Amino acid sequence: MSDALVVGAGPVGLTMAIELLRYGVPCRVVDQAEQPSPYSKAIVIWPRTLELLDGLGLAQAFTAAGVEMDGVHLFAGRRKLTHVPMHGLQTPFPFTLSLPQCDTERLLLEHFLRLGGRIERGVTCTRFQQNSAGVVVKLQHGHREETATTPWLVGCDGAHSTVRHQLAMPFDGRAVDLGFHLADVTVPGLDLKEGRIYTSPAGMLLLFPLPGGGIRVVADTAEPEATLEGLQRLTDERGPGGLRLADPSWISRFAVQERQVASYRCGRVFLAGDAAHIHSPAGGQGMNTGMQDAFNLAWKLARSPEPYSQLLDSYTLERHRVGRQVIGATGAMASMASLRHPVARAIRNRVLQEFFGRGFFQQRLSYALSELSISYRGSPVNGQTTRFGGRVRAGDRAPDGPLPDGRRLFQAWRDDGFTLLSFGADTSQVEALARRWKVGVIAAGPVLQECYGAVSPSLLLVRPDGYVGVAAEPPVSEDRLDLWFSRLGVPSRS
Repeated sequence: MSDALVVGAGPVGLTMAIELLRYGVPCRVVDQAEQPSPYSKAIVIWPRTLELLDGLGLAQAFTAAGVEMDGVHLFAGRRKLTHVPMHGLQTPFPFTLSLPQCDTERLLLEHFLRLGGRIERGVTCTRFQQNSAGVVVKLQHGHREETATTPWLVGCDGAHSTVRHQLAMPFDGRAVDLGFHLADVTVPGLDLKEGRIYTSPAGMLLLFPLPGGGIRVVADTAEPEATLEGLQRLTDERGPGGLRLADPSWISRFAVQERQVASYRCGRVFLAGDAAHIHSPAGGQGMNTGMQDAFNLAWKLARSPEPYSQLLDSYTLERHRVGRQVIGATGAMASMASLRHPVARAIRNRVLQEFFGRGFFQQRLSYALSELSISYRGSPVNGQTTRFGGRVRAGDRAPDGPLPDGRRLFQAWRDDGFTLLSFGADTSQVEALARRWKVGVIAAGPVLQECYGAVSPSLLLVRPDGYVGVAAEPPVSEDRLDLWFSRLGVPSRS
């Protein structure tokens, strides 16, 4: 039996491969492209993705290479409607990072190579067949065909995924009657520190800073060809005026589709990223969502007791819901920003000013955009006592906070495993669990207890991907805790 096979060496495939190696699963990565893409493509990295990258020791390298933005300003013409800030978020990374996708791939690739991995380029996965022992895959190396057997095949090969096509999975959804032109340019005299979104009767215009002083310009249009002259005209019509676009390093056009597979898993074969879901670029959620697919799946592949476990089934159950929410939210954002009817635009502007100008609604929107609010509540592999009274429940992201020894909680996680947080729980029960299961144990102090809303003694088991797997308020029988731990794939010491 060979290594796990990852098809696609973009941000999602590289994240998947790095995570697999971190959890001790040897893997092989193939990509049909001869060279990495040089284009900037996706540029937004949200706080939740930075938190997960921090677990790999990469957040510092990413932030050093990118531009930190506090938030996004929304305008109607030249009139400011509202500001969506990030600085108030409870995270070590209270900002949005602007970083071209080619740099994201470079940083991930460098880390993957440091771990001993390698990319096999110019290799196409042409077909495969599953059996009880694994997946038999045909790989085309130019004029040579190879037959390989792998326990897991993960398709991270984009919207035109060959893995998805081989599975004959319907990519249900629709093509949206909305196209975008974008360019990476310089704009003399414009010192942009945050994102700006301009709405107008003619459509929308987005301006985001890039590393090195460049500007990403995006506009919706039905024009078939993207040119600098065309984007200049759209910028003049919709922007603040007086901006001159120059020195384009990349110009492109893309159409919007909203599609998703019904299941992210078929036996030993999995789909992640654009291979599983595509949507509007509004909100910059696409690459982040795909990378978080990888963070969700990798530890489950490493911890699953057998190939057809409930733990592996939970990948689709948890991430399909997230994908569906992203498709709906990004579609709504794009439709709202591109409204043409004057009455509809007036209502939208009034709502943005009246509601999203207030702190509560700004915070809700900030948490949604930052992806800190993603939750897997209701997942069948999680466990929670019905009387649990904490603010953070099973399935929620485990927030950061200070520990009694002066460290932050995120600095104390186990690198590749589960962590048991004790909020004043019975010491003997915590010690008994630690003797039976390979978990790190952290005693939370009163400040962290307040952060989590733990109003009474409680236990929280944090999964390797930073989400709460068990939320229990003692007394809970050890048999029930053992069942929950086993279902989550927590390794036993026996």
